[in-house]
Amino acid sequence: MLMGLSCTTRRRALHVCCLVCILAIALRSSTAFASASPANASVSPAVEVGFELVTYTSVVKLEHALTGYRLYSMEVPYGSGSQQQAVTAFPHGRDDHTLWRVKEAHHVVDAASSAGGAMADALPWRAVRCQDTIRLEHARTRKNLHSHLMSSPLSGQQEVSAFAHDVDGRGDSGDNWVVECVDTQATHWDRGSAIRLRHVDTSSSSSSSGSTYLTTAMQYAYAHPIDGHLEVSAVKVRNNRAVASNEALSWRATEGFFRAAEK
Repeated sequence: MLMGLSCTTRRRALHVCCLVCILAIALRSSTAFASASPANASVSPAVEVGFELVTYTSVVKLEHALTGYRLYSMEVPYGSGSQQQAVTAFPHGRDDHTLWRVKEAHHVVDAASSAGGAMADALPWRAVRCQDTIRLEHARTRKNLHSHLMSSPLSGQQEVSAFAHDVDGRGDSGDNWVVECVDTQATHWDRGSAIRLRHVDTSSSSSSSGSTYLTTAMQYAYAHPIDGHLEVSAVKVRNNRAVASNEALSWRATEGFFRAAEK
């Protein structure tokens, strides 16, 4: 679906129907390459001592705090809007469609490249700090969680896609997200604690204009044959009080593949 959005109800319905058709797939199981918690557990798994923090190069499954759905993508483009790779939320996490690698911000890669440095992660295994700007690379397709000023197919909010210019996962500044720790006393991204992901390019420095956050919601569910998938979008929130009280903006990385952090 998700190719060019129309304002009319008829065209929006047609685009949604296209997306539903092309996203119909069977989930496939994958092999873990490090210690991981059970997929689709009904309670948060215990966190191993020494592995409490999310680090750069960790591979995580992001679970939405309000719905329990996991951030999901696959090699299928939207049929409207950007026509980039679709991103949804899905309740099961048994396959590699829900795995995302934590990377440094896009501008960090550019700086390393300009200085003649390697294009690999500049900050391997360092713990992610609250307010760090990061990218999330989809492990299966090597495309980055991305947003821009296009309408999402169901809610009409801001489209979220997976994007890269090439097979090496190199995208642009639309891939940058700020990690906001819900616990205002926290200094680092703790696996058991909620965070918000604020989109850099489409958030304003003016508090009156608001900031844009990754979200999903049960009322924006795709129909058969991909029932169970929810739309993932970015929503503009106008003030800090509204952000702090909105659990629909919160995500957790309780599952994944981790290493002891270097602060």
